[in-house]
Amino acid sequence: MIAALKTTFGKNSPVLASFGIAAPKPRAPRAALEQAISTALAANTRAVRGTLTAKQRQAITATGKPGLTVLGPNGKPLLTVAPVAPGSREPQMVTVGAEAGPTEPE
Repeated sequence: MIAALKTTFGKNSPVLASFGIAAPKPRAPRAALEQAISTALAANTRAVRGTLTAKQRQAITATGKPGLTVLGPNGKPLLTVAPVAPGSREPQMVTVGAEAGPTEPE
């Protein structure tokens, strides 16, 4: 019923409030550090795998993930993501700051 109303009136329509349906909350913007980590991980993955054709990409069977260290302006590590070996089911361990202990990502 709710899906039909959202389809009919639109998901952000003020008419939905008369049916007791709240408008969706806007997405929270990502923090600059989160964007930097995401961009660096993507660039690192592309560098490790290289630029490939569609057939070459299909031939890749490794499931490992590369590691990453994000350095602050003072040259000290802000965040370190440990690499995961191919075939391993363990999550990547994340260390925040130089003194912090490892934590699992959310």
